[in-house]
Amino acid sequence: MSARAGLLFRVLDHVSRRQSKFTFYPVEASLPMGVGMIGDAFRSRFETGRRRILENDWDELSQNIAVQEFFPFLAETRKRINVDVIVGLFAPMLAYTIDNGDNTLSLEWNYFSVGEGREVAISSYGIREYASKAGRPFEAAIAMMTMAQVWSSIYNVGFHEETRGCPFDFCENRDDLVGAIKRMELCAQSLEAIPANERDSVLKCLEAIRDYCR
Repeated sequence: MSARAGLLFRVLDHVSRRQSKFTFYPVEASLPMGVGMIGDAFRSRFETGRRRILENDWDELSQNIAVQEFFPFLAETRKRINVDVIVGLFAPMLAYTIDNGDNTLSLEWNYFSVGEGREVAISSYGIREYASKAGRPFEAAIAMMTMAQVWSSIYNVGFHEETRGCPFDFCENRDDLVGAIKRMELCAQSLEAIPANERDSVLKCLEAIRDYCR
């Protein structure tokens, strides 16, 4: 959705050639107009019987999309083209709701990536600046983020709160992503969470992204 990353598949093709576990294919799909847009209608729906959105929060939230509205379209496309995981790349940041189990919802926003089952969303918002500060190409940063969320989806690897320069850094402070892009290595905890027989392919993927240059 309005995300420009024309060289991304040059990186992912490089990754595909380095190992045999993961293969990537470009997919173009059209989406209905207005899906996922956060405006007054979204705010009204969310605030009905739930907590109010503060004006300062609203200013940030308006730079996000309601990513869960896209997942049914991603799932339909994934099944139609018969792939294991599908990734959507979006220009805005990502917001999503959490069911609290007591007839209320919580709203989270400003996320870099979100996964739901085998559907994955990646935000390119601000990544060009972070990649530049880390001294890596923009598309390599997007590839790293994509791989981390894909691995989280298929291996159930969690993102950790501590910032370690690892692709699985949660990065509550968004600026912390610079360290992960620069270092681009799995921490011991994250590597251990990946099945032993899959680790070699995962490490080769990261090595290919680190080695990539335009």
